[in-house]
Amino acid sequence: MVDACRIAIISLSARSSSGGAKSLQLLAKSSATPESVSLELHLSERVDATARGPRFNLKQSDGPGGKQMKILKSYYFGAVVLAFSTSLSLAQTGSITRIEENNPAIAYGGTWVPDTLGVHSGGRAVVSDQSGARAFLAFTGTGISWIGDAAFNRGVARVYLDGNPSIVDTYSDPRHGQQALFIGKGLAPGMHALSIEVTQMKNVNAEGSGISIDAFDIENGTIVTANLTGNVVANPGYIEQNSPAVSYSGSWYVNNSPRASAGSAVLAMDPGSKAGVTFNGTGIIWIGYMDPWSGWAKVYVDGVLKTTLDTYYLPWGDGASDEIWRRPIWGVTDLPNGTHTLLIEVLGEYASKSGGAWIWIDAFRVLGSGAQ
Repeated sequence: MVDACRIAIISLSARSSSGGAKSLQLLAKSSATPESVSLELHLSERVDATARGPRFNLKQSDGPGGKQMKILKSYYFGAVVLAFSTSLSLAQTGSITRIEENNPAIAYGGTWVPDTLGVHSGGRAVVSDQSGARAFLAFTGTGISWIGDAAFNRGVARVYLDGNPSIVDTYSDPRHGQQALFIGKGLAPGMHALSIEVTQMKNVNAEGSGISIDAFDIENGTIVTANLTGNVVANPGYIEQNSPAVSYSGSWYVNNSPRASAGSAVLAMDPGSKAGVTFNGTGIIWIGYMDPWSGWAKVYVDGVLKTTLDTYYLPWGDGASDEIWRRPIWGVTDLPNGTHTLLIEVLGEYASKSGGAWIWIDAFRVLGSGAQ
């Protein structure tokens, strides 16, 4: 049944080729099937553009951040109709600070190798095709662009900006150097976090799955020191799932709902997807969502496994279903005062009574002196 499916949609950031063409992608996923559907849109300056498959209706206008593309699309995913509308700004404005790939404030995980072929900012870039390899940076400002190669042997990356996920396909033939592979704009002034993860996925035409990092352009701000376990430390109080103190790996999707804390939450069902938060205090509470399509997760504190729990929820007995938003799912309250880490790992497993393996993160409450 349609109402027994959870749908996650990600609209992806625009990429420009040397000829001025724009492209972006849509990734859709349903709890009714393990497969994802990925569509690539090739956009032009015309009012209408045709992607591979369905037609997308485009409207272009001038906005405060430059050209805006308005996309309205319905796509059939099995028996479920997905409809989305989004606006993308295709250029950054304001004061731009260029950060090279070898800046010591960028934290790299996994294997990255120097790339001196082609024309790179600062004379070189770094490349990785190792699944799970990551680059992580924290910055202040109102926008950021990831600069890298788009080439025949480049693959697909997961990008998280303040916890909000995107999928970026960096394939191009011919090769184009120093491309803005991802652009995040319109951010509130203050601290933000960007994470790029190698997936080893690739376009059907690509000959490789490498991901290139050449530089970053930060709008109205600069980089700050980062680390892979959470570059910003959360202090006592309430933090949303998209706080810079929360880092993600694997496949997480945004769900926008007025019932979620601050209007949105994230969810994942793929085994090995993780969310981590670094905090100062004496405890932390994971706040999420539970329903008849939720599954199992492992919870670690300071690297030690604390529990494996089932987030399935069916409050009114067999045959009835309900849902609980902003629910305290798990917490610890007796840690020594100081800096700690919480890690949530999706298992991709669920009890026989559940209809899916989804794990939800809505917010966290950090406990300690001065907590609200």
